[in-house]
Amino acid sequence: MKHLKILFSIIFSTFVLLNCSEEPKEKIIEKVVFETSLHCEGCVNTISTKLPKTVGVEKVDVELETKLVTISFDKNSTSEVKLKKELEKLGYDAEKVDSLSNG
Repeated sequence: MKHLKILFSIIFSTFVLLNCSEEPKEKIIEKVVFETSLHCEGCVNTISTKLPKTVGVEKVDVELETKLVTISFDKNSTSEVKLKKELEKLGYDAEKVDSLSNG
């Protein structure tokens, strides 16, 4: 019985160690642009200070004149859908901009 407990402990420890030794995923940085309902410097400040605290967010650029929010994020940690929801939680409408036209 004692040998069985020792064997079980060794197997369990090995299993735990193998599962915990997973290498961290490499960051996959992507950018998304949202057109938002922001309208003042207070809005810019709110988004600029609160959104970067979201898991996976690397950088946030907010442009008051165009009402655009550009977010660089780690695709392994978050998604465009989650980021849109975060902007909405802050009180802003947000629609993804697929492409910006030069004209």
